Amino acid sequence: MLDYVEESTDFNYEISKIGEQVVEKLMTDLAIDELQATDLFYKSKTFTQLAEVSTKFYEKSWQDIYGMLKVENQR
Repeated sequence: MLDYVEESTDFNYEISKIGEQVVEKLMTDLAIDELQATDLFYKSKTFTQLAEVSTKFYEKSWQDIYGMLKVENQR
């Protein structure tokens, strides 16, 4: 049970860290405010995949996740 709690906490922490970096980069690159950047990220398919433990996207760098988001938004 403790292993699950520790893994869940690590997972949430990694997602949070990635999210902060991606939102900051969105704000800078798109010249948008924090609310708009946050909405863009958290409503994306990229975030949905990141939030799915089985994809292990949380192990990727925030730059990789940002790159995926950019590709998604070009479609």
